[in-house]
Amino acid sequence: MSFEIPRPIELNYENGSSAVIVDIRGSSELVRKRSYSESLDEYNKALLEHTDFMMRLFKRIFERIESLSLGNYFAFNDTGDGCLCVFWDTNHPLTCLKVGAAINEHLLEDQYVKENNIRFGIGLHTGGSLVYRTSAPRRDFVFGIVANTVARVEKFTKNLKDAEKGGREDPPVSFYR
Repeated sequence: MSFEIPRPIELNYENGSSAVIVDIRGSSELVRKRSYSESLDEYNKALLEHTDFMMRLFKRIFERIESLSLGNYFAFNDTGDGCLCVFWDTNHPLTCLKVGAAINEHLLEDQYVKENNIRFGIGLHTGGSLVYRTSAPRRDFVFGIVANTVARVEKFTKNLKDAEKGGREDPPVSFYR
């Protein structure tokens, strides 16, 4: 079996880029808990509801990105239970903040989040990146300090909020305000 590396459509060598990452905490555990002692049908139903929730989140993110008229100056990479967005337009820090705020707003309003006490974390960071984009199907790969650091910032929001609470339990919202 051979694996051919696709040719990139676009490389972003910009020194300036900003990233936002969102992580839905404990999503696999949530689906298991909702269906643990139930049938396979209940598990599949819980999984479908959670997938629908994630797709609503991704749709909201893309709608917000589209409203900013960024052209091709962004990358999107889903992580299964979250996503990473990188921007390198001329106003990328502000763009990143707007998208991060839209994600936070959506998650605070979503009925599934409320009903299931979903915990999430959001991190933002500005730094260098390289985006390797392939076509058919489009797939964005993000490399560089911005991707690593934004993930650490998101994780730090959990630790910061945990320290404020005096415990280890995840807070309901980790977008630090």
